[in-house]
Amino acid sequence: MSSLEIKLDENLKTSKVRQLIDAITAAIGNHTLEEGEVLPSVNELSNSLNIARDTVFKAYSELKKLGIVDSTRAKGYYVANSLNKIFLFLDSFSPYKDVLYNALIQKMDGHYTVDLGFHNYNEDIFETVISHSLGKYNNYVVMNCNSSHLHEVLGNIQKDKLLLLDWGNFEGLQYSSVIQNFGEQPYQCLQQVKGLLKKYDEFIYVDNEGSQHPIETQEWFIKFCKEVKIKCRIETHIKEEDVQEGKAFFLVQHLDVVSLIKIAKKKNLDIGKHVGIICYNDSPMFEVIENGITVISTDFAKMGELAAEFILNKNPVNATVPTSLILRGSL
Repeated sequence: MSSLEIKLDENLKTSKVRQLIDAITAAIGNHTLEEGEVLPSVNELSNSLNIARDTVFKAYSELKKLGIVDSTRAKGYYVANSLNKIFLFLDSFSPYKDVLYNALIQKMDGHYTVDLGFHNYNEDIFETVISHSLGKYNNYVVMNCNSSHLHEVLGNIQKDKLLLLDWGNFEGLQYSSVIQNFGEQPYQCLQQVKGLLKKYDEFIYVDNEGSQHPIETQEWFIKFCKEVKIKCRIETHIKEEDVQEGKAFFLVQHLDVVSLIKIAKKKNLDIGKHVGIICYNDSPMFEVIENGITVISTDFAKMGELAAEFILNKNPVNATVPTSLILRGSL
């Protein structure tokens, strides 16, 4: 097995067992090791790396559990399966995440199998799923649980295998990322419709209490309203008494669009004439309901394409995908 070169780093917090697993899976992923190829024996690897036989045995045993390595008396340990799998771990399902997924799949053109999971911002689920996935995939494309700090379990993934997606500020951590801008770009979108907003006497920002949407959008919303001198306020839910002529709404959650339209119809108020709506991120239904719902939306297709390029080209990436206004009849 002269083609396999492994170096262990004594200074890493990662255990030698984990480093050995990562090194072998990386070699399989980049085709240094091919399916069916024989691995060094436990004694050979123990002697060459100057580590305990038990360390090598534990690594091989874990790789066998994962189905990546197998063994026979005649052959010893060998590569059982080529590793051509990606783990896409998203926060929650939504129509625009479907756009991201489909763009990634199309760009990959069948080169890899993609396993899709959702953590719904549950840190216990996040940690458990990531821990159980270690060593099973060539790459991990992950929406982190929190926008302000990187979950520590992600430190168990080799940096060149991990792509952080959608949100977070992790500069200096040397991770690849493809993110959206939640502050200045939505603000620039609002600037494009300030003329249309003049017919409304109040602009109400609605996002559910406990929402995971970054606070930056709300802060730049307030900045915009102060600059254009439109009365504004922040609410955690749609109040029926607020839905009246002369009110415009900036809605973060898609279900609030449905609630608002129902109340408006009950009061015989026309969307786009008596009541204005802007929603964050697009959905296919927004093209057809009422006269269309105006959105400020990130290019999730571009996000998926950039994620695929990271996987296919194996080059680091740090990109911010554009967020743009789609103007429809709701203003």
